[in-house]
Amino acid sequence: MKGSCWDKENRGFRLSQETLLKDGSYRNIQQVMIAQLRFDRFADGKPIFTVVVRNKLNFSKNINVADHIDFLIERKNLFLPVYDRTKNFNCILRGADKKEVFLYEQRTRKNPNPARIGERFVKAGRMSQEEYDQLVQAQIKFPVCSCTPYSNYKKLYVYPARDIEIIASDSLLKLSNNNQGILFPAELEEAIDLYRFAKSDIREQMDAKQDILDQLDNLIGQFFNRPPAIRAECNYLQTPRYVLKGRTKIKQAVKLGEAFYTQGVSELGINALCYPRTDSTPEKESKFLSFFSPTSKAGDFGFEYEFVPFSAKMAVQEPVKTAERIVNESGGCHAALVAWPSWTKLPNNKMLEFELMRRGVAVQHVVNQNFKLDAPKISALIKGMAEKFPIKEMPKCDTEGEIAPFHYVFGLDVSRHGDLDIASFPVVIDQNGRVSCTLSETPYTQDKEKRSINEILTVINTILGDAQGSPENPIHLLFLRDGIAFEDYQQVAELLPEHVTLTVVSVRKNLLNTCSVDMPEGTFYSLYAQHDDSRFVFGVNARQGDNAKITRLHLAQVMLNPLDLDMKVLGNILIALACQNKTTEVEIASLPFPIAYADRMAWTIRDMLQDQQLCSHVKKTYPVEVDNAGGASLFIYQEIKRFINSRANGYSFAI
Repeated sequence: MKGSCWDKENRGFRLSQETLLKDGSYRNIQQVMIAQLRFDRFADGKPIFTVVVRNKLNFSKNINVADHIDFLIERKNLFLPVYDRTKNFNCILRGADKKEVFLYEQRTRKNPNPARIGERFVKAGRMSQEEYDQLVQAQIKFPVCSCTPYSNYKKLYVYPARDIEIIASDSLLKLSNNNQGILFPAELEEAIDLYRFAKSDIREQMDAKQDILDQLDNLIGQFFNRPPAIRAECNYLQTPRYVLKGRTKIKQAVKLGEAFYTQGVSELGINALCYPRTDSTPEKESKFLSFFSPTSKAGDFGFEYEFVPFSAKMAVQEPVKTAERIVNESGGCHAALVAWPSWTKLPNNKMLEFELMRRGVAVQHVVNQNFKLDAPKISALIKGMAEKFPIKEMPKCDTEGEIAPFHYVFGLDVSRHGDLDIASFPVVIDQNGRVSCTLSETPYTQDKEKRSINEILTVINTILGDAQGSPENPIHLLFLRDGIAFEDYQQVAELLPEHVTLTVVSVRKNLLNTCSVDMPEGTFYSLYAQHDDSRFVFGVNARQGDNAKITRLHLAQVMLNPLDLDMKVLGNILIALACQNKTTEVEIASLPFPIAYADRMAWTIRDMLQDQQLCSHVKKTYPVEVDNAGGASLFIYQEIKRFINSRANGYSFAI
């Protein structure tokens, strides 16, 4: 096929030539589409592979670390994928410095025979003897950087900064987000903007999935035998309707069985609508507030607001005063919708959110762009507020038995960034639709990308509580593992009481993309297909609209099945739980309720614990409390946990 070949560097088939996405003053950013093979299993003695399509982004010229050493030295917690051009090796930049490489290293238990760094560079061929002698004579510090391999974050290597180049990756965006308000070097700033543009552009390209799959089908067919296609079934789903104030439009739909009523939102308490008046214009403010008038969709839903203007700049600089002002001027609000200006660099909203959460206030953020861009957000925004803002608990299911034969469903997710694992057991739903939240005493886990057996047992025992069970009336648990199940669940099951059964399903989110002209558009429906003896795929049309259809499937693998349930039964349960998911984010909107919320909670908690500005704020504002908690991160976690436990719907804070 023209333009398609094996790419040795990316270890896959090229589906396209390198394409220029955007020009810059210092460099360009390009993409190339790669099809990679992943071994799946053996069938009839033959290996079966899964094809993974990746849109690889590359700079026309990487960023040399040495050129920005002074800027990078001042950055803490660096985590940037880099390329060692001397050894042709990819690794991770963890720190930058200028060292007197002609001095001996410090003697430690791990380094009993210290040497001079410069001598190590000479021996490794990274520095000439002449250059080293010149450094010794001039007594000049030399730019170096600390790197870790991808395979082991505990191994730390020191390289000359000139040998290391920063490559295109999502970590550039993370670097920008973690250093808001700081002036970046022009070259680095441009590279971040190029990557941000390219990332958005390829997301739109991937929507043309039919073209990609046709191209992939032609290419792979030249080298491999494809197994017969697996047929999937689509089923129309009834979408729950809330009872709105004075709204009768859906009565006919109810009569036709196309919709049904729920009890809707219970008490909403006092809600504050916070608008950045000093950072906006009267016209823009008026248009934004029109979305929340008494006659708007939000008004029909039952939301009423106390308007509180604020300054986004002051909210970042003085989060305590801003939070107290919002609470006082709203008359003691229970929830706050906070609008933020659409600046090139968005203000860090974590400090204000933390301070409002400390005061028991649920927070929903929204970026005020313009009327045309804001309008499509409102339905999703109302959906999120309906989940966060009520001050009384609402059952998640409309009829009992949606998760039968299980009594409880709960999930686990582990969010990993750098060498920090944040594991989350946040949401548990029972057969009556009642939701509870279980968080451990500490967010950290010693085991890489998993929880220990004792931790899992502790959580299960907490969930069971005083639940009465016996051999005649067993209690059935469904454990949903978000991602690959590294834990030994067979051992967990063996340590549970005899009357408790544990069924475990590993859900690989967003692993598969799908498209078909046969799938319906604009309706709420599910898709299910059995993959093999222990796996199935499922999906839910989480995005409704005239042209919306299922575009993402999730691969579920049954790890433990003591009840010997048919996989379609498990598939229907996961689909029913996905219908309870109120998340508005595209990436996880079609996941089953417990692990979708576990995903967001683990990710959001980790993001807050690692936020330098938030950690600095709490150290300065609450020195005694931080010291008693054992550090800023643990204090932040304690406050998040206290907020979650203090609200009936606290589990939804990260949605």
